[in-house]
Amino acid sequence: QDDSLRLQAPGAGSFYLSTNSQAIDSASWELEIYLGFNPSSANYTAYYLTSDQPVLSDSLQGYYVKVGGSSDEVSLYRQDGTQHKELIDGIDKLVGANPVQVGIRVLRDLEGNWQLLADSALTGQWQLMGEIRDQTYLPSRYAGVMATVTSSRKDKVWYDQLQISGQAF
Repeated sequence: QDDSLRLQAPGAGSFYLSTNSQAIDSASWELEIYLGFNPSSANYTAYYLTSDQPVLSDSLQGYYVKVGGSSDEVSLYRQDGTQHKELIDGIDKLVGANPVQVGIRVLRDLEGNWQLLADSALTGQWQLMGEIRDQTYLPSRYAGVMATVTSSRKDKVWYDQLQISGQAF
């Protein structure tokens, strides 16, 4: 984890890092996430696959994978302004451990078919969390990560092996 991107937050809150990304068609997103705690509704992370805004903690239109939450799952969401709609409900308790090491892989084809996969122990054994067709938001302008943490977890989130590929809409 020494060469990973590590959250070093000043305290509790939601913290993000975003970058330009237009990948949406025939796209794939991958990321490894390390959490030095058992996630909860107050301590979780989100991998924003697409966003129309660079500020991931604000109102936006896009898609993200949430890791953690009260169900300790890996799930795909669509964000509609300030509303969050779960599109793929992952396996409960998949990331209900301390610490958590999980790989995320999302695929989207030209027709708007999404697949969400997770590797719950970074063993190379990918599990399909689900599939859905959704073309609500096109195109993409940004991608990134966001961590929501309490002050005791402010330095216990790492990201590694981020890969995005695909075509713009």
